[in-house]
Amino acid sequence: MKYGNRVDANQEAIVKSLRKACLSVAIIAPCGNGIPDLIVGWRGHNYLIEIKVGNAKLTPCEKTWHSEWKGSVAICKDAYDVFEHISEQEKKCSP
Repeated sequence: MKYGNRVDANQEAIVKSLRKACLSVAIIAPCGNGIPDLIVGWRGHNYLIEIKVGNAKLTPCEKTWHSEWKGSVAICKDAYDVFEHISEQEKKCSP
């Protein structure tokens, strides 16, 4: 079930900020089916990022995908949220 490929208004600015900070960013939002909007690569790790604006909620399809995914995925509203998520994940991996 593919829902409309609406791009969040803040996605372009987030992608630009992440790339400016030398992170790899692949936009996968067009995949639909609840799959997150971005794959972000940093220091040999990949992070799935769902972009949301303001108080926007996950769609039913996104909720299902997130609940069934065995890995991690973060819901972020700006580049700062993405950096915070990556920092938290790196702390979990540090000895």
